[in-house]
Amino acid sequence: MKVELLRVRPAVRAIEAGVRFARAHGRPVHRARALCATAGVLQLRRPRDWMRRAERLYGRAARDLQRVILSTSKIPVVEPADPEPVERRAYRLLYLAQAPYRRMALAIGALVSVVLLALVIVIWVGSAISPAFRARVFPRDLAARRPWVASNAVASHARTGIDPSSKGPGPFFHTEPSDHPWIEIDLGAPRVMRRLHVENRLDCCMTAGLPLDFDVFDEARGQWHTVAQRRAGFREWNRDFDPVRAQRVRLRVAGSGILSLRRISLYQW
Repeated sequence: MKVELLRVRPAVRAIEAGVRFARAHGRPVHRARALCATAGVLQLRRPRDWMRRAERLYGRAARDLQRVILSTSKIPVVEPADPEPVERRAYRLLYLAQAPYRRMALAIGALVSVVLLALVIVIWVGSAISPAFRARVFPRDLAARRPWVASNAVASHARTGIDPSSKGPGPFFHTEPSDHPWIEIDLGAPRVMRRLHVENRLDCCMTAGLPLDFDVFDEARGQWHTVAQRRAGFREWNRDFDPVRAQRVRLRVAGSGILSLRRISLYQW
């Protein structure tokens, strides 16, 4: 951690220096960059008298950048031994003048990497120490790979199975037309749940299983208790509710019809 702090301090100083430089000299550097870009466009299109106009623009940019660099003692300027074209001089000075911006960008990247590394370490340590923290950061589907049973089933689908989900667009179960069809999932042990996620079948019948109730079984009272309700058609149904503890849960049509869904998921967080 001490090593990381030593890396952070130079990055912060570089960012502060870049901000100060931008406030003091950002406008002339930006103007010089625009002059060089305009001169480059003239060189490409070559209108009438383009060479003289481009050299004049490069010269203006070089003079502005020279004043900026001379007023900033931390940027060293080494003049070439031989005379250089005005275009090359303008771009060389522009590169030198933009050095604080480059250092600031590298410093920001370094700080972001340090923050991400610290976040990963906190998540890893917290997940290793606290199961509750791990469950909150990486929520586990409580219904995944759990046994389920439906009230009935058509000939092409099973009435019972493991894992209430389907990899294809169709449903993993399909009841016959009946009164109050349902599907029940056994979580294996009493679990605390706060969120329900239901995916409807994608091929058809998105309003067939309505109105739909989500119930949990109260072992103490020996009866089902409705926690959430859905009355409108849906492709995906996400519902948060107050924490409830139960082992047996079910989805039940509050009326007559069929029930067929693609996925049912339950989460503690």
